Amino acid sequence: MRQTLASELATIGVADVVLHTYASTYAGYMTTYEEYQCQDYEGGYTLFGPWSLAALQTAFADLAADAVHGRVPSIGPRP
Repeated sequence: MRQTLASELATIGVADVVLHTYASTYAGYMTTYEEYQCQDYEGGYTLFGPWSLAALQTAFADLAADAVHGRVPSIGPRP
């Protein structure tokens, strides 16, 4: 995730990326596809399946690109 964001934000001079979660939130473990296939502790407790990390990386890369280019991000689908 950090590498994904760093590559997007490097074009505007961001050198360090720090990730932090909101307080009192829980999204389960985010594992790589390969870790999920092993179904060890973390893979077995990944709530949204083997592509969870890849989906988040895509969404965060889109948000970072919007920030770099001064675009307002899409609000996404409504529940």
